[in-house]
Amino acid sequence: MLSPFLMFVIFVGGLMLLLALLLTGVLIWQATVRPYTYDELFVLPDEDLLPMETDTGSPRIIPMEGTTNFRDLGGYTTPDGSRMAWRQLFRSARWLQLTGEDIERIEALGIRTVVDFRQSADAEEFPNRLPDDIDYQSIPVFEDTPMSPRRVAFNRHRLLDVFAGVYVNHIVERGAPTFGRLMKLLTDPDNLPLVFHCTAGKDRTGIAAALILSAVGVPRDVVVNDYLLTNLAAESFIEEINTQLGARNVRGVATEQLYPLLAASPRLIMGALDHIDARYGTVEAYLLEKAGLTKADLSRMRTVLLEPMPEPASAVPS
Repeated sequence: MLSPFLMFVIFVGGLMLLLALLLTGVLIWQATVRPYTYDELFVLPDEDLLPMETDTGSPRIIPMEGTTNFRDLGGYTTPDGSRMAWRQLFRSARWLQLTGEDIERIEALGIRTVVDFRQSADAEEFPNRLPDDIDYQSIPVFEDTPMSPRRVAFNRHRLLDVFAGVYVNHIVERGAPTFGRLMKLLTDPDNLPLVFHCTAGKDRTGIAAALILSAVGVPRDVVVNDYLLTNLAAESFIEEINTQLGARNVRGVATEQLYPLLAASPRLIMGALDHIDARYGTVEAYLLEKAGLTKADLSRMRTVLLEPMPEPASAVPS
């Protein structure tokens, strides 16, 4: 007859084997789940809603060699006849690998302030390359890692749902004080031109841009389509994740299964804005209640960022 100790060892060993088999089965199943298609997630914007050049013909999307997704938030109009001033407020991915030519472009834009939304550890490990005499401010949206490799691995079958929760809980709710600090900077014209960014310039940066545009009165459809402009840089995101998977020898994870993390999906931005509407009523109410701004702050920000629409060119007499 087996001793109680040996029976216990056999029981524990069998239980561990069963759990290992279950875990393996789950991972194998997840590896076979049909991923979202490219077209389902990487939705392109309606550029008819978005002026893509300044009044002088300079592009909204500014090409850079050492970063991506660098673009101007100017030119968007509001119902009262104002518009966001060009070349005052920009959004971007991180500035880790700026070239000398990139630095010259940034200096030509006259940028004075850079706001970095990345976690402190990321900003320290992968510091921006900055031009001289620029005011760099690290203001993390959150400090933990909401989408850890383990969480991604075990949620590949519902990754878009999980990431939508990150937008609401980590970015909108926990990031509100950071967005309030950014907007207080925007109340002082001496801080402009200003760039804000995270790692890819997509999620934390995308929410910040949506909040600012909404707060000054830009219509919702334009706000969403500005967010979708990020998908024009999709190939660079996919190339980078392929490089990372290869460098780390990750097996059983298809790049297509990670599309929900790489795409600026309409569901993500609309879900975040719908959450704000449902919980706070309006973006302005969210900024006043959650982000620590005052009505005077919002009024000053609108004064700084908005300008009158230019008069249409007079018709030339025949």
